[in-house]
Amino acid sequence: MEEDKRDALDDLFVERQRVDPNVLAAGIAPYARLNGVSREILPTEEWETLSVRKKILVWLLCKKAMRIKQIITDDEEWMSPSELEKETGIAGGSLRPALSKLSSEKLIKVNGNSQYSIPDHTVNRVNTVLRDKDGKS
Repeated sequence: MEEDKRDALDDLFVERQRVDPNVLAAGIAPYARLNGVSREILPTEEWETLSVRKKILVWLLCKKAMRIKQIITDDEEWMSPSELEKETGIAGGSLRPALSKLSSEKLIKVNGNSQYSIPDHTVNRVNTVLRDKDGKS
């Protein structure tokens, strides 16, 4: 009989945390729709009520949803400030400080190419920020 060579530490290592599709959809649904054919993000009327930082979070959640559904690649999930500015219409002077703050709060991550994405393990925290109505987020 072969002995199990796994120990308790082996269970701590994962390749990528699974994102609950219901949680991801709940964060996106009030603010955007996705077109899988054209790969476009289509803001809803509610989008206009969001602060700059919340718009960034919703946009990056949309990219994550498209990656999970294999509409875009892992690399395409990551966005540069200029790509975010062009796609969202948020001015760079507002966008860049918000990206910096979101990164320092560990809600988004920046890679070596200065591109941003929401780590899978922070999707729940991002949804909490999106639900916050007191204006601080």
